[in-house]
Amino acid sequence: MLDGIIDILTKIGDFFSSVVDFIVSIFTDLANFIKLLGQFVAKFPDWFSWLPVEILTLLVLFIGVVVLLRVLGRD
Repeated sequence: MLDGIIDILTKIGDFFSSVVDFIVSIFTDLANFIKLLGQFVAKFPDWFSWLPVEILTLLVLFIGVVVLLRVLGRD
């Protein structure tokens, strides 16, 4: 009888531990995504440096608007 109660309490503790690990994982992945997105934006002009500055500026602006609208959920 006591073993069953201890087993249930252990499983409840494991559940809450899994939920906390899941939430921490989501925020860690979100932070990594934002870091990688910043690195992409910083390196993007280097990849297309052969374009004229005006076209490169418009291209970077266009990509930024598309990413912003996707993050906000607007298609």
